[in-house]
Amino acid sequence: MQWYINDPSITHRRNRRKATKRKIKSSELKIEDKLNEYQKKIKEKSTQVQDSYTRVSRRSMSYYETWEKINKKMTRWWNEEVKEEIKLNKRKWKEYRENETQDSYHNYKEQRQEVRRIVQDAKKASWEQLRDEMEKRFCKNPKLFYRRPKKFPKSAFEEYIRQK
Repeated sequence: MQWYINDPSITHRRNRRKATKRKIKSSELKIEDKLNEYQKKIKEKSTQVQDSYTRVSRRSMSYYETWEKINKKMTRWWNEEVKEEIKLNKRKWKEYRENETQDSYHNYKEQRQEVRRIVQDAKKASWEQLRDEMEKRFCKNPKLFYRRPKKFPKSAFEEYIRQK
């Protein structure tokens, strides 16, 4: 019986990424020295794999934790009030889909209009807050005022400058 293992030290010249298989004769494993050597190599490889797995899992967990902290709030205008109104809107939509009555549709329609109004107000407030921050920057250092952030829409920035 012969066993095959991938040996990265033996490779073809054309394709260095592919490792050729080296034969291990089972008759050689009957010799204690060869058997011990082979077992030792297997243990080394398994500990290397375990170590690399723990390193990768630790890194991925740390990245996940920092990602959660950084990306907790994606938009400036999203707040608890908007969140609650949208939940209520979804609840009324489900209620309408279950009952399909005129009254439930009317309730959903009113809630949808309310959500639109609240989102508009929140967006307007966030733009005003951003404008105030930009004015403070301009007072401190005028050059920083004209450095538009990448995510800041160019059209809104130009409109803001025109208003001044």
